[in-house]
Amino acid sequence: MDDSDRATGSEAPATDGDGEFAFTLSELATESEVSERTIRYYQSEKLLPRPEKRGRDAVYRSDHLERICLIVDLRDRGLSLGTIRDLVTTDDPAATVAAWLGIDE
Repeated sequence: MDDSDRATGSEAPATDGDGEFAFTLSELATESEVSERTIRYYQSEKLLPRPEKRGRDAVYRSDHLERICLIVDLRDRGLSLGTIRDLVTTDDPAATVAAWLGIDE
């Protein structure tokens, strides 16, 4: 999901000092169209890395959003969460997913 795909009518997420998007859990849920509960479930199942902590606040980055979009896409293609976990927890999930799906062939 790129910047042009972001929901309209809502305030844009804040950026950090490096210009990268920083989301709260609520903002991440809105941007990804996945519930907060599902995001927490993905974390507990090791599908999604834990957020950074700033004091008591959890901070999610654009890579969290990209990972959720990938998980949803693969889930919609019929892959089990166990299979998705195996694919996304490698060093280069995009290359592994492309190879597994035979996209480059």
